[in-house]
Amino acid sequence: MFTLLFQVAFGWSATLAGAMVVALFAGNVAIKPFTTPIIKRWNFKPVLVFSNAAGALVLASFLFVRVDTPLVLIALLLFVSVGQGWSEAFKDPANFDGASFEIARAALINGVLLFWVGDIARGGRTLKGLLVPALPVCVVAVDLYLAHAHFHRGRQSPEEYYADRGGVVPQLRELQGREGPVRLAQLREGRLSEEVIFPRNAGYIYPGLEVPEGYVTFTPKRLGEFLGMRNEGAKLAIINARVVANASGGRVAMGINTNALPRAQVYHEGEGFGSWKELLAAIEGGQLDYRRKLGWIRGEADEAGGILSGGPEGPAPVVVEREAPERMRLRTRMAAPGAIFVSQTYYPGWRANDASGQSLRVVPAFGAFTAILVPSAGEAEIEFEYRPREFVWGLLLSAVGLAGAGGLWWVVRRREPKTA
Repeated sequence: MFTLLFQVAFGWSATLAGAMVVALFAGNVAIKPFTTPIIKRWNFKPVLVFSNAAGALVLASFLFVRVDTPLVLIALLLFVSVGQGWSEAFKDPANFDGASFEIARAALINGVLLFWVGDIARGGRTLKGLLVPALPVCVVAVDLYLAHAHFHRGRQSPEEYYADRGGVVPQLRELQGREGPVRLAQLREGRLSEEVIFPRNAGYIYPGLEVPEGYVTFTPKRLGEFLGMRNEGAKLAIINARVVANASGGRVAMGINTNALPRAQVYHEGEGFGSWKELLAAIEGGQLDYRRKLGWIRGEADEAGGILSGGPEGPAPVVVEREAPERMRLRTRMAAPGAIFVSQTYYPGWRANDASGQSLRVVPAFGAFTAILVPSAGEAEIEFEYRPREFVWGLLLSAVGLAGAGGLWWVVRRREPKTA
């Protein structure tokens, strides 16, 4: 959009228009070190609303940008259009804990890129020849190097950085062998946090180590709001946080959360709510007995109302066999029709089939998690797998693209003149 504005409306060259848009990406880089602290401090929804509103105002300001507007001002507006929330990160000094290197790196990279944009705008007074395209390539290479400089320079080895100093993983695996899949929750002063004893992405190093924050910062909206509620007991129970590591007063204490729900549990009773806000408020306020009743939202899982009509006390346990991160097998005995709650983030694409191959309805449970509706009593063996239709369509489109490219190559080869 901006490149079209600069080229069509302002008459700039493609080189200058593209170089100016680098300021937008520089703003994106600058905000990265602060996104996680900002969302943790103010929660997902307020940050999203504020950033969208501020972004709309910044974009509206381009209505007043003219061809004779100083390039520095245009670059600044582009920078702020992505990074308008960066100043919020300075409000809490705790946000800088362990982030000073990332801040310095972002400042260095942004400074070099802005110099590059400015030099191109001035007609290339400093950078000439191959330096113009080579500089951003070198900047990217240096940025990737500095991102893991503590490994490259030998100040810390990856084995030390990801080390299981407390011997937590063997104990966790032993517990999983007895009870099935369980999660480790890392707390600070009793509140759900992260990187208390393991850094992010440690699950790649230790198979079976499951933590609520997952591998990346992307979090579905409802899950983010669920994890942001104040009722820590209900939160840790529903996310299957069986093991907890709590940092308090400079010390880390390990413990077992006896209140945690199993990874999968049978429910014969449920309670419907008019909206996600009502359901979340009932969980946070303790009005919903989540151990006995499955919470669902009317309009999303109306079938649950007819199936969750009551049943025996103390339903049979569910055996969970985790075959892969995207696939598990569930086995239990249903004394009556009901639902199997799975402490797994609800997302379109999860599918369930019983032993006969019949498809079972998968619906949101407690708003952000997953439940499988089982309409009949008896032995239940269910294959539960993440298999989105978009993946199949992607494979088909890729196959069509490859076939088209192969056909085009064949046609071109056929038309080439043959030499004697």
